[in-house]
Amino acid sequence: MMSGMDVTVAETFLLLTLDEAGKDAAGAGSDAGLAAALVADLVLAGALQLDGEVLTPTPAGPPATDNVPLRQAYTALAAAEPAPTPDDALQTVLRELSPVRETIATRLVAAGVLGTERGRIFRVVRHPIAEPGAGDTARAGLIAALSTDQDPRDSAPAQAPRPDTVVLLALLRPFDLLEQLEPAPHRAEAAARAAALIDAAELPRILGGAVERVRGTLVAALAAAAASTAAAESLPGAGRTKMRTGNTSCGRPNTIPV
Repeated sequence: MMSGMDVTVAETFLLLTLDEAGKDAAGAGSDAGLAAALVADLVLAGALQLDGEVLTPTPAGPPATDNVPLRQAYTALAAAEPAPTPDDALQTVLRELSPVRETIATRLVAAGVLGTERGRIFRVVRHPIAEPGAGDTARAGLIAALSTDQDPRDSAPAQAPRPDTVVLLALLRPFDLLEQLEPAPHRAEAAARAAALIDAAELPRILGGAVERVRGTLVAALAAAAASTAAAESLPGAGRTKMRTGNTSCGRPNTIPV
């Protein structure tokens, strides 16, 4: 089990974007969210830093961890020339750690947090949640961060959410997953609270924006492809088998499907 296991931002993002059956609930672009979470892990660990508009290694060097995806991501980003922008960093991680979802799931499966199921026909891999503790803890932290409730008799300010919690808010927001954390009457206030927290911190703001751009590009491409397919299917004669006439050896015409 996961006793003593430090769950990373990337692993937490994966847990929060799985439904009970182990399917991806985030949809298009979720791998970009995972890549951004890995970048956040490296920055929060002090291995990478935001240097203006690019990410560069710090003098601290590689992260002191046996977490293979983190070390792989660091190696790829530290060696990138020129130093990558956050958008480029996401593409680098997606390329070098492909398939990034399975790469990040490995430790969680080994620790018994996730299971593994493969479809019989298309062999689609799913990871049902076997031990919900880590995901539930992270979800409670997000809900607390979004809460605006405070006893008016309490003169002490509300405790600021942890940096990794604000990063998760920024990475979940492009997929509209923050709405699931609050009942409908409180969602507008929660969205405003999330926006304020994200905008006030450089790392969440920048990585959240990078994920939004990647997801937006992907969604636009999928929509264009769907529109193109629908247009082709609406053409007269679309879907019918075209026939052309040829000659048989006995002189009678035959039809050949093309």
